[in-house]
Amino acid sequence: MIETDPIKIEKGLQKIHRAKRAIISLFLGFIPYSLLASFISDKFNIHFMFLLGGYSLVVIIADYYFGLTSTCPRCNEFYYWRMTGIGYRYFFTKKCLNCGLELNKKTIETK
Repeated sequence: MIETDPIKIEKGLQKIHRAKRAIISLFLGFIPYSLLASFISDKFNIHFMFLLGGYSLVVIIADYYFGLTSTCPRCNEFYYWRMTGIGYRYFFTKKCLNCGLELNKKTIETK
């Protein structure tokens, strides 16, 4: 069922924007975290790869969580996943992989 209410679509797109910002922040946070992990591993004699592995696990889990919970407000399917055929996933898409709703499209007219 295709949703046509522009307010619901706009709120859904804002939720997808927040999820995308959160996962990109985690990806970009890898550099400062690796510097901190390097310092901690030298100071407390903890193996560096255990610290990086833990962070990588958090990023992977968050990536799949946001990918699976971000549903398109128009078609109610996964925004970043397409399950037809062999299925595929693309997190950095600008539009819904199922119905084509653009992420940066303004649905509410400003007066």
